[in-house]
Amino acid sequence: MAEANSEKSSTQESSAGWLNRTVLGVGVPFGTLAAMNAVGDFLSSPVVGFLWSAVSARAAFSFSAVLFFLGAFLILRLRK
Repeated sequence: MAEANSEKSSTQESSAGWLNRTVLGVGVPFGTLAAMNAVGDFLSSPVVGFLWSAVSARAAFSFSAVLFFLGAFLILRLRK
C-alpha cells in the first residue's frame, strides 16, 4: 500500500509542476494547486461515500471516473 501511495504522490507532484508551468503560468505556487485539490477531495468524498453506501461500489467508481475524464478534458482545453 505504501508503494501505491508514493507512486500516486510522485505522479501528482510531477503533474502539478507541469500544470503550474504550462496552464497556470510561471510563479503560481504549489499551494494554490494543493488548495484546489483539497476542495475537490472535500466535495467528492461525501458523494463517493454516499454512492458506495446507498447504490454500489460500481456507481462510486463510475462517478470518480467521470470526474477524472472531465478534469483531463478541461486541462487539455486549457492547454490550447
